[in-house]
Amino acid sequence: MGMADVPTRVSRPITTDVAEAKLGARGISVGEAQQITHNHYKTKRNPRGLGVGRRRIFLIGLTDGGRPLTLVAE
Repeated sequence: MGMADVPTRVSRPITTDVAEAKLGARGISVGEAQQITHNHYKTKRNPRGLGVGRRRIFLIGLTDGGRPLTLVAE
């Protein structure tokens, strides 16, 4: 069974120092991550984020430069 679409709208992602470090380790700037929310994107449930208090979703979209990114959001 595939992951269902999640009707979620992310208008302004908030990042922590830890999240910014994880993005940087993957060669993704905070600016690029924020661009996804200004462009067309999809959200999907994260199958590994279903524990108690864990509501993780994937944000899948493109940066302004056309770079495809998948981000995990809580």
